[in-house]
Amino acid sequence: MDEQQYIDIVEDIKNIQENIEHIEGEILEFKVPQLSKPTQSTEQNELFGALAKTQSEMETASKDSVNPHFRSKYSTLASMMSASRPYLSKNGLCVIQELSYSDGKSYLTTTLAHSSGQFRSSKMIIPSSEGKIQTLGSYITYLKRYMYAAATGVVSADDLDDDGNAAMPKNGNGYVSSPQTVGGKR
Repeated sequence: MDEQQYIDIVEDIKNIQENIEHIEGEILEFKVPQLSKPTQSTEQNELFGALAKTQSEMETASKDSVNPHFRSKYSTLASMMSASRPYLSKNGLCVIQELSYSDGKSYLTTTLAHSSGQFRSSKMIIPSSEGKIQTLGSYITYLKRYMYAAATGVVSADDLDDDGNAAMPKNGNGYVSSPQTVGGKR
């Protein structure tokens, strides 16, 4: 190995260490909205039977909007509802999404209910919008969309499961910039 190769390797190692420190910092700063334990009716057999039938009939939501920041297409809440509501209703199901405020925090509760009275609800904290009403509206719409999809099982056209890679920092070639670790272990 000549001296230049050695210098290049040392520089690569320094870059990798900087990337790991940057990623670890981002992980520590990132706060995921908290999801509380679901509440549910004692019995759920009719709810689950109707949901299974609904999911076998449900359409795929079209990606009908563009995120200008990421230049990507996504399914709006309206698109998800259009793809699923007729089938939910046909099978005696409905989705209720309510806002609440408690202990200084705002929450969105999503309930999937069946005409038999059986239900299943999830509650998520809405992140602080620091007094900006447009930011609050964006958070609420975003959470409604994802919680609705989770409750009903509706999916977007061409959804890709990229194992979280889209959320990871990239190097200049478009690849994840360094090996990923959790708790210092690979």
